[in-house]
Amino acid sequence: LSILCANTSAGAADITVNQLDASNATLSALASTITIPNDASLELLGNNYILPSGRKLAGLTNVSGTIDVSISYVEI
Repeated sequence: LSILCANTSAGAADITVNQLDASNATLSALASTITIPNDASLELLGNNYILPSGRKLAGLTNVSGTIDVSISYVEI
């Protein structure tokens, strides 16, 4: 699993990425309020990460439409 966040806006924006359970309750934060400057990117996970069955990831930003998130994964 790899997560790449790119800020495509003219200003800085904050990103938070949480691991959620099936009822959308936050179990843990993978990133919490990290500021990404304009025209910059951030790789949140560069190594292996196992997302348990039934859980999901949610990305939130403080400015709508500013950060593109790309996730690559292998389904086992």
